[in-house]
Amino acid sequence: MEDFNKLTNESELSEILEEIPDETLEIYVGTDPEGDKKERDNRILQWILPALFLIWDEVLFHIYVNVGIHDASILYIALFAAAFGLVYAAMIGLFADRVATVVSTILLGLLTLLFIVQTFYQRIFNNYLTFSVMGNAGDAKQFWRAGVRSLWARAPLVLILFVPIAAYVVLRRKGFRHQRLSTFKAATPLAIAFGVILMAFLVMTNGKSHRNGRYDVFFEEWQADRGVRENGVLVGVVQDLYRAATYHPEDVGKVVIVEPISITPPPISKPPTATPTPEPTHRPEHTPTPTPTPVDRSPHTLDIDFASLAEETDNAAIKTIDEYLASVEPVNKNEYTGMFEGYNLIMLTCETFTPLAVRRDLTPTLYKLVHSGMYFENFYTPYWITSTSDGEYTVCTGLLPDTQKSNSFSRSAENDMSGCLGHIFRGMGYTTFAFHNHDADYYDRDKSHPNMGYTFVAKGAGLNVTDQFPESDLEMMELSIPMYINEEHFHVYYMTMSGHMEYYWSDQAMGKKHQDEVKDLPYSEESKCYLAANIELDLAMKYLIEQLEAAGKLDNTLIVMTGDHYAYGLTDGQRDELAGHTQDKVFEMYQNHLVIWNPNIDPQTITKAACSLDVMPTLLNLLGIEYDSRLYMGTDIFSDSLGLVQFKDNSFITDYVRYNANNGTAEWLLGADTWDADYKSKYLETYKTIVRNKFNISRAMLNNNYYATIEKYLWWKHPELLTKGNQ
Repeated sequence: MEDFNKLTNESELSEILEEIPDETLEIYVGTDPEGDKKERDNRILQWILPALFLIWDEVLFHIYVNVGIHDASILYIALFAAAFGLVYAAMIGLFADRVATVVSTILLGLLTLLFIVQTFYQRIFNNYLTFSVMGNAGDAKQFWRAGVRSLWARAPLVLILFVPIAAYVVLRRKGFRHQRLSTFKAATPLAIAFGVILMAFLVMTNGKSHRNGRYDVFFEEWQADRGVRENGVLVGVVQDLYRAATYHPEDVGKVVIVEPISITPPPISKPPTATPTPEPTHRPEHTPTPTPTPVDRSPHTLDIDFASLAEETDNAAIKTIDEYLASVEPVNKNEYTGMFEGYNLIMLTCETFTPLAVRRDLTPTLYKLVHSGMYFENFYTPYWITSTSDGEYTVCTGLLPDTQKSNSFSRSAENDMSGCLGHIFRGMGYTTFAFHNHDADYYDRDKSHPNMGYTFVAKGAGLNVTDQFPESDLEMMELSIPMYINEEHFHVYYMTMSGHMEYYWSDQAMGKKHQDEVKDLPYSEESKCYLAANIELDLAMKYLIEQLEAAGKLDNTLIVMTGDHYAYGLTDGQRDELAGHTQDKVFEMYQNHLVIWNPNIDPQTITKAACSLDVMPTLLNLLGIEYDSRLYMGTDIFSDSLGLVQFKDNSFITDYVRYNANNGTAEWLLGADTWDADYKSKYLETYKTIVRNKFNISRAMLNNNYYATIEKYLWWKHPELLTKGNQ
């Protein structure tokens, strides 16, 4: 007893008592009703506390980021958070109080950090951070200021995310202690967690029959952005780890061959509007026009028998690709085929180029390019998981980026990319260059762009632009044009930089350069800076046109430009103020301009639904280049095929419907609202399958180096094929 009285340290006594079985304590100490109740309360709290903490983080994160509750996602998020919390409780129950406290504190800290990181990443990029995207961390170091600003902008959410830690500290001070649980008692929260997850899956299975529903996204074709939005950040982490561990190139996913929809396409264009346009800088001498009747409407194909290739290969993934391509209806030639045959081509993917940057007063050259050539009324630039790089990849390859793993363009550097314009034009004897006014190795462009058939020149690799951020598009033009302007035939590709976020005078060198030109506009600093930065792009295009004209090359050069993504560096409110109205955030936000311009084109408005995926096949048709339309996931905009725009979440737009995959709603267009319900359902299900097929086949072509298997059939790689009548 004397030795026992010497134990005055509460923690030492607690440790000794924890080692004594409960039955022994009852014999020596007797029954203490108040103590039993406290122990019971402690145990219950130990079980439910982690679940409450995670539900708090997940639900409030979802509500704050998504500006409210819009569908049943909040239910799934709460259920999965509760399940994770119960697993957390079972794990903590394996330890005595001292160890459990340390482990719990570390876990709470890591979880809070996870949510905070997702907070600022989502705020900047409107995407959720995945492990594959983390590979770009070195490239993204320049965005640390944006990270700080985003945390400040979401300070209320950051404070909310610290509430569980604060609550845990308070509870500890009020006497809460962890108890080491028996195996049976530790298994109880695990069993409850299993039941909660099973409940969520049973509810989710009710939508299994609806393609692109929650079930498909969760179990078959995980998409980080939509998956996290519908199921929570923690499910996103688990799915991300699982997908990374089980990602196999030969896994093509579900590809279902569908019968084509029997619908007469609407007209692709309408007469030009009376909207005035700036006077052209060059007086037309002739006007390229569509081919007169009779029009060659034979299919755009090469001599490739995909069905036979499918029978000959032992590679399951290649076989699936061949079978799919054999089933695809080729796109036909049309009155626009060869409209610019023999022309030089200058193509640009412009950093954050959107309709918000096109103003007659501030960017008159951009305005002229958009409105005095072919005006595409329903053109979109979808946003992918690797922002600029994926946007560039889509334009340059005619394929969709991998939406399950980032860095498609970087990964393509190891492949045969014979289907790209650089290889095609080089095979035609053209000089081919690709220019970029930022670091050559950013996104591994120093590997991917030469692999497309270009001589690549960039900052640090032959282009000595001023070291500033962002770099000047005008300076890039001044340095690059002399490298090709005197060539007889050339194809040049540009990736511009001047319009890059962030839009603060202190951080945006091009915005600062043109600050005085926008200072009196009634907009926020960020909106004015965005406009100012794009003045530099406008001057670059003005200089390009002037130099082409001075060299006598303008008449015979086609200029094509579009953007890489929407202006995610601006807030919703800032984009709305520039647009002059509240933009629809599902579709309208991604609407963009496609410029196809030559000084001799008669203005016309193209109404067909189209996107950046369609740029390559459209150009091949306009330039009269023989190609196989089945190899590209996009289609020639001027063909008689139906228009299609697809987004990373499997939403899509056609000429007849806007379908939102997030909530399953459809807005019918061009009189399609009068179709009967069965036909509407068939139409939607067919296009859901088409969209999924295109994603899966694009990913499979990238992962399995598909062009290497058909390179021998490409005439621009093997000129001897031309003598066999294959052109």
